[in-house]
Amino acid sequence: MATRAIHALLDEPSGPLRGLKPEQAPGRGFRDTLAGADQDDGTGAPAPPRRDHHRYPPSLELSRPLSRGAASIASADGLPVPLGASDLSPVPRGAGRALRLGSRAASESGAVARSRQAVLLGPSRPAPAKIWKRRFVKLLVVGDSGLGKTTLISSLLNTAQETVQVHDGTSTSLSDFRRDPDSLVTSVSWKDEEAREVWSVRIQDTPGYGDDTNIQTHIDMIMAYVEQQNRTWLQMESAKERMVDMSEVDDPRVDAVVMCLPPHRLRGNDVRYMHQLGRLVPIIPVITKADTMTINEAQRFRQEVAGRLQNPEVRGIKGAISTFGFSSSALERAGLDPTGPSSSVYPFVVISSNDVHQGMLHTEPPVYWPQRAYRWGTAEAFNAEHSDLLALRALLLSEALEELAAAKRARYEEWRRAALRVPLMRRLRRRAARLAVVTLLPAAGVAFAAAHDFDGQRMKAAISDLKDDLVAGAKGRRAPRRARGRGRGGEGGWLGAGEEDDGEWEAEPAAPAAAAAAPEQQQQAAAAAAAPEGKPRKRWF
Repeated sequence: MATRAIHALLDEPSGPLRGLKPEQAPGRGFRDTLAGADQDDGTGAPAPPRRDHHRYPPSLELSRPLSRGAASIASADGLPVPLGASDLSPVPRGAGRALRLGSRAASESGAVARSRQAVLLGPSRPAPAKIWKRRFVKLLVVGDSGLGKTTLISSLLNTAQETVQVHDGTSTSLSDFRRDPDSLVTSVSWKDEEAREVWSVRIQDTPGYGDDTNIQTHIDMIMAYVEQQNRTWLQMESAKERMVDMSEVDDPRVDAVVMCLPPHRLRGNDVRYMHQLGRLVPIIPVITKADTMTINEAQRFRQEVAGRLQNPEVRGIKGAISTFGFSSSALERAGLDPTGPSSSVYPFVVISSNDVHQGMLHTEPPVYWPQRAYRWGTAEAFNAEHSDLLALRALLLSEALEELAAAKRARYEEWRRAALRVPLMRRLRRRAARLAVVTLLPAAGVAFAAAHDFDGQRMKAAISDLKDDLVAGAKGRRAPRRARGRGRGGEGGWLGAGEEDDGEWEAEPAAPAAAAAAPEQQQQAAAAAAAPEGKPRKRWF
C-alpha cells in the first residue's frame, strides 16, 4: 500500500512532489525498488525489477504519440521528444499501435528510424515515394563533310571508364540514310538515383552534304526525317492496339539540331540550312576545329556568326534563325555567363579529339581528357580557355535535359494540332459534297422524274415485284408477276416493242376502270403501234 501511495504522489500533478524538476525526480531505479518491495516473496531474495506497464521498453527509439486532448512533450525544434528524455510521462491511449510500429523500427538503425520519424512527424507533409521512369532525348548532328561531326559525338559521350562506339557517317550516302537512318544512331543511358529516372540520350549522325551543288536536296531529306519522326510518334500514341504507356516507349522525336559550322568563313548554304531546318526544330550552332584559328580570329568569327544568326543577310531569307534558348540557371550551372541573353552564348566554339591524355586516365579517380597535341603546344578540348566543349557537354547531357524535353513536348503539340487540322480546300470539298447530297441531288431527282413521266404508284409496284422476286429466289421458285397497264405489251406494260410473252406469267384480268381508258391515251397507244420501224419508247415505271 505504501508503494502504491508513493506512485500516486509521483504521478499526481498537484501532489507534494510537484515542485521537483525532472532531474530531481526519482528515476526508474527508485520506482523499480518500490516495485520490488511489493513483489518480495518472503525469501529475502531481491525480486526482479518490475517494468511499469504504462511505459514503452527503453530499447524502442519511438516518439510518444499524442493522446486525445493532451499535448505531447516537444523539443526545441517542435518534434516530439523520443522515449528516454523524460521517464515520468504516462503512456497515452493507443499505446498498442505505437508498440507495433516501434517493433518494426527496432529492426533498423536508430539514426535511420529517427530520420524517418522526423519527416513523418514534422510540420510539413512527407514527400511521396518515387518510382523509376524513363526519359528520352534525341539530338541530330548535321553539317558539311569533314567538320568532325563523328569526333564531336565521341567527345560528348565518352567517359574515362566507357568508350562509346560511334557510327561514322562519312561513307554513308543519302540513299543509305533514307533507307536506314538508325544505323548512324549512338545511344547512351544512365540512372539518376535521386530522381529515380533512367535517361536515354541518342545522337543521330548524318551524312555531310560535301560538294553537292544542290544543297536543297540534303535539306529536304533532313526535314523529311524530322517530320517522319513526329508522324511515327503520332501513329504510336493514336494506335488502337497500344497496350503500354507512352512514357515507356522509345521517343523518336528530335529535341534539337547541333549544326556544325566550318571555321573562318560562314557560307550562304550553311545559313540557308539553319534557317529552313529551324522551322521544325531549334538549332544549336557549333563552330568546330577551333584549334585552327587564333584567339583573335576565333573571337571575330564568333561575333560574325552571332550577328548572322539574328540577320542572315541571304537573299530569300527573312527573320532570325530559330535557336534553342537555354535558361540563365542552366547556363550558370554549365559555367557560362548567365547575365546576357541566351542567344549571346551562340555559337559554341569547340575543339574535339579522339586522342585522350593517358596520364589522366590512370589517376584516382580517372579523368577523360581529350586533347590535340601539336609541336607548338596542346589544345585541350575540355579546357574552358581553349574550347566551349565542356560547357556544351554539361548542357546537353546534364543541366538542360529537362528544358530540351519540355521544349520538345510543347513544339510537338503545335505540330500535332497542325497535322490533324483539315486543310481549307479539303474542308471546302467536303462542304460542297454535303451540300450536293442535301440539296442538288434531290432537286435533280425531281427534275428527272418530271421529264420522264415519273409515276409513284408504278415505282412502288416495281419495288414490290422486286421484293417478291428476291423472296421467291431465296425459296427456289419464280414468283408470278402481275401485268399492268393495257396488257402485256401495251403502254405501261412490262414487255417492250418486239418482245414476246414467254407464257410463264399469268396476267390478271384488267380492271373495269382500266378498260375504259381515256380517248387521249387510246390515241397515243395507236400512234405507237403504227410506227413499226421506230425506236420503241421506254417508259420509267
